[in-house]
Amino acid sequence: MNKISVVTISFNKGKYLRRCIDSVLWQDGVPIEMIVVDPGSTDGSRDIIDSYGDSVVRVYETDRGPADGLNNGFKRATGQIYCFVNADDFLLPRSLRFVSGFFDREPTVDVLHGGGYIADQEDALIRRYFPSSFGKRFFAYQAMNLFQQGYFFRASVYKEAGGFNEDNRICWDAELFLRFKLQGRRFYGISRPLGAFRRYAETITGGPEYIQKLDDEYVRLFADAMGRERQTFDQRVGHLLWAPKQFTILFIMLRSMLRGYA
Repeated sequence: MNKISVVTISFNKGKYLRRCIDSVLWQDGVPIEMIVVDPGSTDGSRDIIDSYGDSVVRVYETDRGPADGLNNGFKRATGQIYCFVNADDFLLPRSLRFVSGFFDREPTVDVLHGGGYIADQEDALIRRYFPSSFGKRFFAYQAMNLFQQGYFFRASVYKEAGGFNEDNRICWDAELFLRFKLQGRRFYGISRPLGAFRRYAETITGGPEYIQKLDDEYVRLFADAMGRERQTFDQRVGHLLWAPKQFTILFIMLRSMLRGYA
């Protein structure tokens, strides 16, 4: 059975950190490695992490940001399958046992991406989230459902991709997944919910500065995905992909039901 290494980066997220760690350590039926990266929290987070003793691999180093912190965490990873969970998010019960078995049953799959839930501050699951297919064109036009908490990938794929781009401080996860795709890795989408993304006031971004930085990154990633610079007319093309995106969601749901991956 595949061992799964889970990396969590945490900076002053003590309010939710224990829920995140427990959601990983309480998984049963699969070998697990939990790695928590804390570059210097001052809210008692390290006391929470230390309370788990040897059950958690601790990385207490300063870093250049989230992508750098994740790279520092995965440097310690020894599993065959990797994933990362934000400190204020959590995995759903029995997710890792399913994931480990999935990669055994599907030896040609490099990246598994599943669905999940949006959760509130009290852990209540308030809305289901379904993934769409991951394609270069869908990515370039931001016309896809990307649920980071449902992504799992082989360690060899991560290492060959060189990890996260430490200069990307906005969408480092999306860039890594695109790099996997550009390197010809096989993605497989399932509708089964695997994790939960916690949504609360502090997580709702969208100010002018953030939006501009995100757009700047996607201009760069558009060129990576499409092999050309983004043009003015491209800003309208994404709307044309709405219907094809919905079709891929339905396809993933149907395939998942037929194969027992729902």
